[in-house]
Amino acid sequence: MSVSSKSSTGDHNVESVKDANNAKPWPRDDAIDFLSHASTTSSSMKPIGLLVRHIVTVLSSPRQFVSTQRDALLYSYMSPVLRRGADNHRQRRAAAGLVKSSGDDGSSVVKELSKQDLYAVPASMEARHLSRLFWRSYQQQRRRSEQPSAKSFLKLLWTIAKPTFLIGGYWQLITVLCQCSLPLLVRRVLLQLEQYPHEPFRRQGLAYAFAIFALSLLQGLAEERHKFLAFRTGITLRSAAVSASHSHLLYMTPRGRAGLTSGQIMN
Repeated sequence: MSVSSKSSTGDHNVESVKDANNAKPWPRDDAIDFLSHASTTSSSMKPIGLLVRHIVTVLSSPRQFVSTQRDALLYSYMSPVLRRGADNHRQRRAAAGLVKSSGDDGSSVVKELSKQDLYAVPASMEARHLSRLFWRSYQQQRRRSEQPSAKSFLKLLWTIAKPTFLIGGYWQLITVLCQCSLPLLVRRVLLQLEQYPHEPFRRQGLAYAFAIFALSLLQGLAEERHKFLAFRTGITLRSAAVSASHSHLLYMTPRGRAGLTSGQIMN
């Protein structure tokens, strides 16, 4: 490798580190799910302790709590990113129009989304944190004299997935309850219309109509929150497994690698 290529690679790595450090932190969208970040801050704290601390945080900064609630339910923190992407798309279309009309060679530069426009990876999903959590749970199993097996590996994965997977299950429960309640409310509306055919609807069924609207809104919010947490759980598990396997590969001795192919080591 030449000196120029080495220097360019080094400059690229330095710029990548700077970009990672300059990236905006991921917004706190877990205020509505007070257990979802337990693995990053106080994994040993009991749920009742987390609940008390959550209540104290809400009372100390209610404005911030409302903001994080809005981010958790509506994902409003993604609006600047989407707006910037839409602006870049409009600039790209305008540049394409100018190139077509003026006969330019297309050398004009159109801005793209950069790392500064996006958010940094949440602390709970960083590979370094997930690797530490994986091996800490593994060492705890070894101290309990548990032999490595498929069951013990599933326990490891459950330890990592539990903070977000359980909360996602609660949101799915809300979704199911809303799905079961909506037909019952519609049935009540139809019964009211049959029993009081000459009465105005706002007198007999307006309350049910508002209830149907509220439950439909709650179902949509809960379903999207469940999907978000489910995807986040899957990404976390994959990152933890890949990080743990690569760290295990790096620490293997030449004797441990003897007789093993690269595929067997990775699998």
